[in-house]
Amino acid sequence: IDRYIDSVFVVNCAFFNNITNFTATDRTNAAVHLALNNVPITAYIVNNTFSLYDDDNAMYERRSSTLAVDGDHEVYLINNVSALPLGVFFSTAVAERTKPLKASNNTFYCRSVVNANITAGFDTEFVNGVNNNVLTSFASVAALKEATAANLKIATAFSTGNFVPYLPVLDKTSLLVNTGTPSYKINDVEFVPQKDIRGFKRVKTDRGAYEVSSYAVLLPSVEGVASEPAAGIHDAFEGEDFTFTLTVDRAYKDLEVKAGEEILTGVDGAYTHSCVDKDSVISFSVVPKPIYTVTLPEVEGVVTDSVAGNYSVYEGDDFTFSVTLQADYANLEVKIGNEALLPDNEGVFIISDINSNVTVSISVVYTSVMQVEAENPALRILPADGGFTVEPMKNGNLSIYSASGFLYTSRSILKNSSETFRLPAGLYVIRMNEKSQKVIVK
Repeated sequence: IDRYIDSVFVVNCAFFNNITNFTATDRTNAAVHLALNNVPITAYIVNNTFSLYDDDNAMYERRSSTLAVDGDHEVYLINNVSALPLGVFFSTAVAERTKPLKASNNTFYCRSVVNANITAGFDTEFVNGVNNNVLTSFASVAALKEATAANLKIATAFSTGNFVPYLPVLDKTSLLVNTGTPSYKINDVEFVPQKDIRGFKRVKTDRGAYEVSSYAVLLPSVEGVASEPAAGIHDAFEGEDFTFTLTVDRAYKDLEVKAGEEILTGVDGAYTHSCVDKDSVISFSVVPKPIYTVTLPEVEGVVTDSVAGNYSVYEGDDFTFSVTLQADYANLEVKIGNEALLPDNEGVFIISDINSNVTVSISVVYTSVMQVEAENPALRILPADGGFTVEPMKNGNLSIYSASGFLYTSRSILKNSSETFRLPAGLYVIRMNEKSQKVIVK
């Protein structure tokens, strides 16, 4: 800059070092050189990329710099990235300068970042760690190249897919992504460009001329639904998929998931919002499940686990219980309505996929017969609730007596028939075909 002007703006530019043929007589060469010793100006250097030309020329390594300043100029460095051998150099001595170097959110990877005329006894913001500036010096150009590739990930050739060639950032993990300041105002005038070198909108503001576009994806907080990542605003880079997982609490059902108006379908709880190209709002909704009651009865002769009582169960859930027979009881039968419910191999009863109120019925038979002498081969006696059942093997006459000799009944009975007698507790004698047998009803 070698003519009179008030100010200069260098914004959204990509410098791939325009000097390739150095000689021993060349003066220091800079991408931006303010060469006005007697006319002070203000320079705004914002969101530019200064990248390393792959040249092993020793003169290049010594003299190729980002910014050279001759004279007492006001300079603002905002959101720039430089990977040139030399950084910022002032030729004017500190004693002759009145204007500090203002700097914010710059990344400079250089063999030498600054010279003594900037730092020695002079107020400057261009200091590592001040105003989010990252100023790193390297022992060699080779080390500088290696760190640039590993951390900054700037392309090593211009892209020609745009009217203005640019140096893209190759990966979203670059330390330049989302680390610029989105706003820098001087006298209420905004100096950070809202678009990058390609004309793309700056979303989070990267350092340098190129913006790796990222968008905000909002995951809501909904009762009954847990998300991973957690509810909140998340970054999604342009063109990439945003994947999240949802877990619905057992008290809810009918999950519906949308990205904007698009319905998303999950696979094993995982959902994908594909090819993000704008800020997005994910929404999901659920419906509370109905609650049903399972009733376990209290029945003499059995112990249930869970204990007898009423239990609240969500729609679609299972309910399990076990039944243990007490001594002197047999013939366990468990039903739901008229349908028998059978235990599994572990003896556990399972009511599956409940969708209405359920009442369990349990019945057992009290084992009330005790034989006190040898069985009558013509008569089989079986326990029955409150008595006993007789099944004769032959035709004959059956008589039943109390212990005191009182005749309760005497009748003819046919072979292979079955009759049940319900009697008060006590000792009885059953006589058939001249043979007697004693039983006890408890």
